[in-house]
Amino acid sequence: LRQDILSSYDKNVRPVKNFSRPTEVRMDVSLRQILGLAEREQVLTSLLWIRMYWTDEYLSWNPVQYDDLDNIRIPSADIWLPDIFLYNNADTWQTGELATNTDVSVTSEGYVTWLQPITARTSCKVHTGLFPFDSQVCDLLLGSWSYDGTEIDLYNTSESGDISSFVENGEWDLLTVAAQRELNYYSCCPEPWPNLRYLVALQRRADYYLFTFVLPCMASIFVVLGGFFLPTNAAVRIQLNVTVLLALTVFLMMVQESMPTSSGDVSVIGEIYTTAIAIVGLSTLATVLVINLSENDRPVPAW
Repeated sequence: LRQDILSSYDKNVRPVKNFSRPTEVRMDVSLRQILGLAEREQVLTSLLWIRMYWTDEYLSWNPVQYDDLDNIRIPSADIWLPDIFLYNNADTWQTGELATNTDVSVTSEGYVTWLQPITARTSCKVHTGLFPFDSQVCDLLLGSWSYDGTEIDLYNTSESGDISSFVENGEWDLLTVAAQRELNYYSCCPEPWPNLRYLVALQRRADYYLFTFVLPCMASIFVVLGGFFLPTNAAVRIQLNVTVLLALTVFLMMVQESMPTSSGDVSVIGEIYTTAIAIVGLSTLATVLVINLSENDRPVPAW
């Protein structure tokens, strides 16, 4: 059967007998896992299963002639495939084109099913204004690279991506994966170019950052405030404030190392640390002033 249907098959030709009709390709994306979101590089790494369905008019047969065989597996490299690319690919080692390392399933009516697993690295605009209580929306943009809408008509099979087999991530909670079809027009060509956009909504789990950054910052401020109960002329108050000031500065540097350098947003946790540093700095100046007045024999000014 495989030899018969592929003997005169040309995989470089779009499989329609009437070239005025487009090949309808339906697509579904199953999000298996979020491997990571690098805020500084603004890259989302995810594990996807991409499913595509279309009809190949040259891959049909009569099952009666082949012992009622109505379905076979064929290497995807042997037949025509829609050239679907990940438009917002951010992997420097790959172009974003789907690989042909899996087989396709073909029915006797020529209905083709192609399932392809990929590890996608896509660009994602990260907004860190509410970090670590932020939520992000990253998109996966898929479409044909060389066929316009008059040749390949791309559709999504459902209004959302498949998350039934999603493996939870330790840092991010998956909220939704919405799917939408878009028609784009470019200055080079009058024809429409359809693509599918999957919007992955994520919510950060803030527990780690609360215990690692926020609570130590609050504890440092209380330590500084407690220093005011030390004797007025105790020089150790200055040492305490300077030590806390250095600790807060180190914590702030650790936070900023994970933030995008080009981001115009100032994170909430950054504002907290900046405010804490200002409070400790003012406390240090007040301590110096108090010690100076207490050690000075001159009369205390009326003010």
